[in-house]
Amino acid sequence: MTTPPVTANTDHELLASASRRARELTEPLLRDAVARLGPSLGAIGSYHFRWHSRDPAATGKAIRPTMAVLAAEAVGGEPSAALPAAAAVELVHNFSLIHDDLIDGDVLRRGQPAVWKEHGVPAAILLGDALQSEAFAILLGQGGAHAGAAVAARLAASMREVVVGQVEDIRFTERPWTGELAVDVAEYQAMAEAKTGALLGFSASAGALLAGADAATAECFDRLGRSLGLAFQCTDDVLGIWGDPAATGKPVLGDLREGKKTLPIIAALARKAPRASAWFRWSAPRRGPKPT
Repeated sequence: MTTPPVTANTDHELLASASRRARELTEPLLRDAVARLGPSLGAIGSYHFRWHSRDPAATGKAIRPTMAVLAAEAVGGEPSAALPAAAAVELVHNFSLIHDDLIDGDVLRRGQPAVWKEHGVPAAILLGDALQSEAFAILLGQGGAHAGAAVAARLAASMREVVVGQVEDIRFTERPWTGELAVDVAEYQAMAEAKTGALLGFSASAGALLAGADAATAECFDRLGRSLGLAFQCTDDVLGIWGDPAATGKPVLGDLREGKKTLPIIAALARKAPRASAWFRWSAPRRGPKPT
């Protein structure tokens, strides 16, 4: 019997299945972590994760937990070995989303009002801080004495990169759109790899390490995650201009209103695309509060 070729649809189905499995394995740890925050902050955390929704997709794509679980299996380990890293990275990722929405003034997240919009700025700041703390508590408490500490140190380093990347992203808004001081594609790539790729690199490498992989193997997984992170950020930039809010759960053109230097615009201006240059001369995006 001839095995049918793997198609794009089959690949999509396999990824969707892996994501569902990782979400199901990780969610109990996430719920426990949020419950430890107490009834008030925990309720806001449940709201952010959209656990009240009957649609599993509404809780997020679970890309980072999926990377951790698949990496553990790829090196011959059990998926359960990766769960401390899967839960920790999902908590940190959501911490960054909550604070990003506040920094950027984005009013929607996953098709509902962002935490800061629904529950106020202080609650959003405190929830993000609490999720970050819970991430390290899980790694140090459930990751094993030696491996958990090593993976926690790796997470701290990855978070530092994320913050540096976010700062660069903001600083790019202060630079001109064209001319010698304009942001180029190489600078964008370095920023995006730190801002988005570092956590995906952590996900893959931490899953492998907790499953018993050596350091060299873990570094290979780290590079894989970083490359995927860069691809995801490029895709997100495209969706930020041309995406459907009903599908993405986020408003369009928000980055442009903030004057952010996203890849499609950087690339178009670098090629001196006439329509792009004319549009920016006319619109001149400015930083400031977004319409609510």
